[in-house]
Amino acid sequence: MNLIRSQHKLIYNICFLALAVALTSDLFLQGLPEKVFYLVSYVGIIFTVHHAWTNRKLPVENHALLGFMFALVLMAAARIIWGVCFKQTHWKDIHDNYVVGGKRFLLTAFIIFWFYKARDKLSKTSLTASIALILAGLIYTLWFAFQAHANNDPRIKLTSDAATTASYLTVFVSLTCLYLAFQRFKSSAFSIVLFFTILAVNVTLVILTETRSAVLYAPVMYVLFFIMNYRKIHKAILYSCLAAFLVVIIGTPYAIWDRMSQIKSDIDNYHQNNDTSIGARFSIWKSGWHSVNFGIVGQNSDERTEKARTYIVKYERNNPEAWKNVAYHLHNDMLEVLSLHGILGIIALLAFYINGMVLALSRKLRRNNGVMFIILPMFLFGLADTVLIQGNTVLLICICLAMMVTAYRDNPDRSI
Repeated sequence: MNLIRSQHKLIYNICFLALAVALTSDLFLQGLPEKVFYLVSYVGIIFTVHHAWTNRKLPVENHALLGFMFALVLMAAARIIWGVCFKQTHWKDIHDNYVVGGKRFLLTAFIIFWFYKARDKLSKTSLTASIALILAGLIYTLWFAFQAHANNDPRIKLTSDAATTASYLTVFVSLTCLYLAFQRFKSSAFSIVLFFTILAVNVTLVILTETRSAVLYAPVMYVLFFIMNYRKIHKAILYSCLAAFLVVIIGTPYAIWDRMSQIKSDIDNYHQNNDTSIGARFSIWKSGWHSVNFGIVGQNSDERTEKARTYIVKYERNNPEAWKNVAYHLHNDMLEVLSLHGILGIIALLAFYINGMVLALSRKLRRNNGVMFIILPMFLFGLADTVLIQGNTVLLICICLAMMVTAYRDNPDRSI
């Protein structure tokens, strides 16, 4: 029995480290993160089946976590059912991304179940090594980004399809690293040094993507995290940190001021010229709402695109940028899901958001749970963009959530 427990602990820590490698390498490698994720998910399935076979009590005593796992399964069901119902479509890449994302949400439920039930297996050494791996990957990503920028790439994309997606990925990875570091080192001086190191790397990466929503929201996430977790440090250090935050919040938007200033001019000139970045978004949102199908499982991408483009031609002065982009997504997660996946899809997405925040704020986990710092920025980014459309983005978010749930406790070496 002791040998089995020892082997389980070894497998658990290897899988946790493997997810750390997958998480950080996702920013500059393709292929490896997916393979690692699937291998870990298979172990999670084996553990879950074994646990269900040998235990008859409630599988997870934490009802908030159980609700979140249900939301993950519902997200998977909505996407997979939609994919089965609408196989025939011209936009095959959209269909395949949603189906793959659905499968990954489902597999994540198994990983989270295993990681949570066996959370006492995580060693301090593995947690420390994971932090080091993720931070090293972020620093390498920064170097990689500078190289791309030096080669006349004005907005870095890393391994994603767009600079906006790259910025969101860096924020999720950085906040996960930040949370794990706090769990390991608490509010020590070294923890504060790590905090500002991660902040500096992430803010620089976000600036290189020139993504306005990330530039605005990312510093706010760091300030929120700091206020929630570092309130008991020495007042002189606290005030110095707050002053540094003020510089970051003001300075980060200023670093891409040309793009920031376009927001106001695009809005002011919308009725005269809607072929702008913000103008296209307005046209996409209006045409997207017009294209919504309120059926249980929604409609395929072809029908949505035809409805939206007809509206753009008729009511939005044939906005060329909106006409092109509306085929791929609607620049808003909730509108995107409602327009394609129908009632089931929007219920699943809202359940995902709500149950994630309930888990983060639950009485049992609220002091240490980092799920908030994935769900909240995901929701905020999703107000002006489509975050959950790509299978790779879903993969990275799922890994972040699994690691956040696992390492929430005060002492990684001791079961609670």
